[in-house]
Amino acid sequence: MTPLLAWTPSPVQFAAYAAALALILLGVWFLLHRPDPDDDPPPSPGDQAPWIARVRHWRDTRSGPTRTVFGLVMILTGYHAAAWAGPDAVFAFRVPPERWWILAGALVVSVACALVSDRIERD
Repeated sequence: MTPLLAWTPSPVQFAAYAAALALILLGVWFLLHRPDPDDDPPPSPGDQAPWIARVRHWRDTRSGPTRTVFGLVMILTGYHAAAWAGPDAVFAFRVPPERWWILAGALVVSVACALVSDRIERD
């Protein structure tokens, strides 16, 4: 176990932390946004729109439970990306790296179930 004060992160670890922070912030954005139910759904921005406009439209057209699942999945993915990038002393609670497939499978199943239930609810 590396002592925390003696640890110097590499550029790859900095990149992993930056990606993890971006995922966590995107997940919080999904969790905190609640569109007004009285408003009409926003029009589609089209294929040539910037990526953030397409993500915002996708987020605004999903149900509350689906947005919650996506937000939590992004937060969990970001947390574990940061936990696997750093030393053991920083993140004591994490899935062991050799069992990443269990975490990935659980997250994929939760997203798939949320999308299927959203589709059933709309139809």
